[in-house]
Amino acid sequence: MSLPKPPYLSLYPLQSDGKTIAEIASRLVGPFGITLLSNASEANQVIETSTASASDSIAGYLNTICAQKNLILTHDAQGRLIITKYVATKPIAFLKSGSFKEGISLKCNGQAMHSEITVFKQASLDDTNAGQSEIRNPFITAFTTQVSTRNPFVPNYRPLVKEQTSNDEDDTTSATKTILSNELKNIQFSLSLPSWYINKRIIQPSQIVTVQSEALFITRPVNLFIESVEFTGTPESQTATLSLVLPEVYSGGTPQNIFE
Repeated sequence: MSLPKPPYLSLYPLQSDGKTIAEIASRLVGPFGITLLSNASEANQVIETSTASASDSIAGYLNTICAQKNLILTHDAQGRLIITKYVATKPIAFLKSGSFKEGISLKCNGQAMHSEITVFKQASLDDTNAGQSEIRNPFITAFTTQVSTRNPFVPNYRPLVKEQTSNDEDDTTSATKTILSNELKNIQFSLSLPSWYINKRIIQPSQIVTVQSEALFITRPVNLFIESVEFTGTPESQTATLSLVLPEVYSGGTPQNIFE
């Protein structure tokens, strides 16, 4: 007697042609009984071809295609999957040295970042729109032959050049901004607060906090985006650990160097 096949096996191969991000997400999470909510128009734009390998997780794959449109993939308290867009809001708190329960930490992967990003698109028989766009990463010092007299062997010129396919509907300017936004994810902050609440409201992802920390050379107040929150506690105390990134990771804008 053969066992029934799990419903998720019907999803393979993980290739979607001519479908929107919302359609792809609904198809992938449907067998698990998860409901999708989306309020972002970009989630309804068609992706010509999207393929995931069998080793990719569904969450990783959806994060990848959402990142192409600077979309936020999250969930609510009911377990529903949410695809939304960054909306600028007022900070819910100003946090500086002394208000952190266990300090603030910075995790930065500089090897995954580039000083300049260039995207070019060649014309074809099907698409006559050629173009090229460049953008600088403000967190990498402008190139010079004498960056530092103390250590002249540290390079700071790491350009990235990518070619757009002819079936990509985004223009080159949008493509360069998207690549920069994805690279900015390599700058991550974590801080712990002694409560789950700010101004009597529970802390939630997608909110903004203003942070200042001389220990991390953030000498002026800067806004950071709450990407996720981890709640822990005992009957005696509560702790909310915030994972923070630059708002431009999801807004698609170009930030200023917060360490200058």
